[in-house]
Amino acid sequence: MISNIPSRAYFHFFLWYTEKHYHCIIEVTPMDNFNFESLNIFLTVSKFRSFSRASNYLYLDSSTISKKIRQLEKAVNRQLFARTNQGMKLTSAGVGF
Repeated sequence: MISNIPSRAYFHFFLWYTEKHYHCIIEVTPMDNFNFESLNIFLTVSKFRSFSRASNYLYLDSSTISKKIRQLEKAVNRQLFARTNQGMKLTSAGVGF
């Protein structure tokens, strides 16, 4: 049994094969500010590529959407979106997330 893993964590799995053996590394990063609401907001912003359209769809303020995305980015220690004049664009980290 694995112990001492935070209840909310971000996992990276690395798996490779060498000379008849599989190797695996699991990296665990705590995510204190992560919850399913944040995940839903992330997916909605990804879909609409806009805080304002996502906020209208979710019936939340744009400032709340922006705050949750910043908290999520801080939790995973990656920038998930590139903010442009044309809207939001997923970064490579955002696509991987």
